[in-house]
Amino acid sequence: QFTVSDNNAASVFDIMKLSVLPSTFTPPVANAGADQEITIPINQVSLVGTASVSAGSIVSTVWTKVLGPAATLAGSTTLNLQCTNMVVGTYVFKLTATDNTGKEVSDNVQVIVLPKPPNQIPVTNPGQNYSILLPVSTITLTGTAADSDGSIASVEWTLVSGPNAPAIQNALTLALTASNLVEGLYVFRLTAKDNEGAIGFNDAIVLVTDPQVTVHPPPVAYAGEDIAVVLPETSLSIEGEGVGVIQSYTWEQIEGTPATMNVSQQILNLVDLVEGSYVFKLTVRDTASVSASDEVKVSVIEKDEEIPKFFSPNNDGIGDVWIFRNVSSYQQCSLAVFSRSGQIVYEAKPYQNDWAGTYNGKTLNEGDFYYSLKCDDGRVLSGAIRIIK
Repeated sequence: QFTVSDNNAASVFDIMKLSVLPSTFTPPVANAGADQEITIPINQVSLVGTASVSAGSIVSTVWTKVLGPAATLAGSTTLNLQCTNMVVGTYVFKLTATDNTGKEVSDNVQVIVLPKPPNQIPVTNPGQNYSILLPVSTITLTGTAADSDGSIASVEWTLVSGPNAPAIQNALTLALTASNLVEGLYVFRLTAKDNEGAIGFNDAIVLVTDPQVTVHPPPVAYAGEDIAVVLPETSLSIEGEGVGVIQSYTWEQIEGTPATMNVSQQILNLVDLVEGSYVFKLTVRDTASVSASDEVKVSVIEKDEEIPKFFSPNNDGIGDVWIFRNVSSYQQCSLAVFSRSGQIVYEAKPYQNDWAGTYNGKTLNEGDFYYSLKCDDGRVLSGAIRIIK
């Protein structure tokens, strides 16, 4: 109230009202950053957040893990959080900011740690197929080996088949020399192992002919080794080979459910395969219209059929060895076979389809056993196996 008085004691007044209003609520702002995704063997990330307030100041920031497996955190009271020793899984981290009036705000960021992808098998190329005429009986095969996700640890040439056992030199290099060859067909295999133990191979054909015996050496067809396809995979490419002056390649299906085929020269492409067995025949024809054929069997199986549940090591030549149908997919796995009492009777890494049911050199008795496969990509498989006599 404001009052004014004059010299005659007259007065007047006025009243002014003053209201003090609270300030507008302005919370702080926190940003934990963009979501991230990493793949093992990378097991650490750096999270950089921000925090601000339009009026006042930020007095504290705190990072906390609200979801996910164990990890080591450093800098949890700063805007830069270091996360190490992370494992496969999904993590959620929360950044909380507090201003000078005690107001809090939070923001979350997600980090996904993916498992290490399966190791890719190395790729070998043993070079072209060869045809030589006696009396030349020595040949050098030069191949290549490459690994898309690692390095080549070793290479080796082996004789798959042939009319005799030729002398072999430099078998552990990419350049093989084979001598003392005789008339006939040889198949040499170049195998490569990568730095994680995966194995890949391809074959080269050498045809040796005697010009004094054979006026016109016939062509040779090679459709490749029998193949197992594991569902849900339903497609496959097979590259056939021919030795000689080949004029044409022809693929045809001779057994199994009719398959969808696409042929391009010596390459057979198959799609939409279903469970079952197929047999395909490759026929090659040379410039003299002489032909030769070879067959390849394709087995399409369910995943659980890859590892047989029994075998019979009784030296009858049938089922004497425990054969995995798709053994190449287990090259980074440790295999252990146990008796019913828990004793380990066989171990291998990788398994090479060579266990004949023995322990310490002696054949095991008929009965049930159990196996465990622990793979570098995180797979763990187990099951039962029966030895039948």
